[in-house]
Amino acid sequence: MEASVSQREETIATLDELATLLRQCDKPLQAAWAEEQRDDPELREVRRKLSGMGSLGDLWLEPPPEAGLSRTEAHARLEELVARLDRLTASTTEPSPPGRMLRDGESSKDLERG
Repeated sequence: MEASVSQREETIATLDELATLLRQCDKPLQAAWAEEQRDDPELREVRRKLSGMGSLGDLWLEPPPEAGLSRTEAHARLEELVARLDRLTASTTEPSPPGRMLRDGESSKDLERG
């Protein structure tokens, strides 16, 4: 499922902001990843990197003095950008198919057995 044009433009702008922040905090590989995601029409990789182990939120940002940001400000900005990406890309992933409902007298163990 693809995002609308304006939603996609806002997502790309957010990815650009993220790349800028990551470069300011000496994270060039992660910044390059953020820039590369602009070309993914379905943004699935972005969704995968928003939470869990190894996610964007797990990054430790240590901005150098010339970045003009404190560590706290950098992490607050990262959290803001990740939350925005989560909101913007939530509709770009296909929902999981619904599971079969239990019939009268069935338990979840019956479903596991098939």
